[in-house]
Amino acid sequence: MQWNFNIQQEIAPNTALLVGYTGSRGVHLPYFVNDFDMVLPSATPQGYIWPTSGTRLNPSAGQIAGTLWNSDSIYHGLAVQLTRQLTKGLQAGLSYSFGKSIDSGSAAAFQDNFANSAQRLFFDPKQGRGPSDFDIRHNFTFNYIWEVPALRAGPTAVRWLTNGWQWGGILHVASGEPFTPQIGGDPLGMASASSFDRPDVVSSSSCGGSPVNSGNPLHYIRTECLAFPSSKRMGNAGRNVLTGPGIVNLDTSLFKNIGPTEKFHAQFRAEFFNVLNHTNFASPVNNTNIFGANGAPISSAGVITSTTTTSRQIQFGLKLIW
Repeated sequence: MQWNFNIQQEIAPNTALLVGYTGSRGVHLPYFVNDFDMVLPSATPQGYIWPTSGTRLNPSAGQIAGTLWNSDSIYHGLAVQLTRQLTKGLQAGLSYSFGKSIDSGSAAAFQDNFANSAQRLFFDPKQGRGPSDFDIRHNFTFNYIWEVPALRAGPTAVRWLTNGWQWGGILHVASGEPFTPQIGGDPLGMASASSFDRPDVVSSSSCGGSPVNSGNPLHYIRTECLAFPSSKRMGNAGRNVLTGPGIVNLDTSLFKNIGPTEKFHAQFRAEFFNVLNHTNFASPVNNTNIFGANGAPISSAGVITSTTTTSRQIQFGLKLIW
């Protein structure tokens, strides 16, 4: 189910403002399970606890995959858009969205869509309820385009070189994607092809309720704020409780239209991607394991090894339009 409502109003000459709300709700959504054949835990007041030695659901079978229709989702979002014709030939616009998407599993019916996907217990959707894998909380975009004023007099060669130029750009600023701290191996004894576990979040004033150090790509996760659970218990760290680095990216372009007619003309294009050469780090999705199965800390936990955008890229082109 999807719904939206928006109001658009001219708040000043050549200035339009749009404010909108968007929502959605999904029930009985598919959740693909790589392996149902696991050792089941016991539900206790301390959480799910696995037996010291247990038997899989079907010891005579190997991996059993399938799809359940027990997931749900909900989204609420605010959108604001402002556009303005500043002067003749110059216009700009900005948009901002603030939203939150929550579900009990973002995986598709046949495969995981996102590198930051985390597993949940297939029999308990609430155990996996949290921010969606694609939950980007804040999104801001600013765009502009300027038709450089043409010279009406002067030598023909000078006018040919200086007239017909357009300069545009798009600035994109967004918050990061969520991800989940995990424990490697099979510390709980699930005996499944898709075993997993999560650590405990340490409750202390020094950790500030968020085990993340967003300023250090070599130690992005504050591992001192996470602990190895005891007694074969799944840790209390929820799915997607951490948020990765955001993004700041500016693309700009410079065009020159060559030719006086609308039926046929050429366009010279110079395009600059990430013109500020700003490093946008990705989430440490390859290093989310905080501990090994025996409880030993993993030295590479929280290390960021990739970026979400390239370095500054410049390309030139010639386009024929008719």
